[in-house]
Amino acid sequence: MRELRSGKGTSRFCERSKAHWATQDLQYCDKMNRFLQTTGFGSSDYTQRGRIIDRLIVAMEDRKRVLVVYQSVQATEPVEQELGPQGFVWHNGSLYLIA
Repeated sequence: MRELRSGKGTSRFCERSKAHWATQDLQYCDKMNRFLQTTGFGSSDYTQRGRIIDRLIVAMEDRKRVLVVYQSVQATEPVEQELGPQGFVWHNGSLYLIA
């Protein structure tokens, strides 16, 4: 995972790890490569967000829209937004949804 955070990209990480992964892991990595653009470097912890990220990837693959509820730090109320997810950008340690 260090390579993902260092900005070297997911494809190099996947290539070096393939010998240790099961077929379904390889397929998942290949899918992620289609939806993830890496720039910059840094680190954020998304371990608690795996289920949400998986659902967004499925929506991208199926070209479906998703309903997102978001509340910024400054807002007093959450905002509900329907989005058409297109991909992710990993920039300076944070994952951004492109929709």
